[in-house]
Amino acid sequence: MVAIIQMDRMSDCDSGDTGSIPVGRPITLRGKTRKGKNRIQQFGSEWTVLKFAETVAFEPDSSLGPWLLIRCLRSALLCSCQRWIRMINDPDFKITTDRNEK
Repeated sequence: MVAIIQMDRMSDCDSGDTGSIPVGRPITLRGKTRKGKNRIQQFGSEWTVLKFAETVAFEPDSSLGPWLLIRCLRSALLCSCQRWIRMINDPDFKITTDRNEK
């Protein structure tokens, strides 16, 4: 089964418009805050989606979801850099993708 994550074509998840992106598809992150920009500098802007979740254990407010578990695509860091980000209105990152990539 392939999970599908709803996103707008070639736009960020802050918009709330729908499109679709499967788990495993590469995404690009852009930092909004100092923390986000530092993570981009540290791990790069290219990531892949590993998992989709409506809620996560570390965030008791379920209204902040849905969430994406992502992994950086820098080859030397593949096993060490995973993180959860909010799919909509993440405070630190803007998420972009192109649905038409094959």
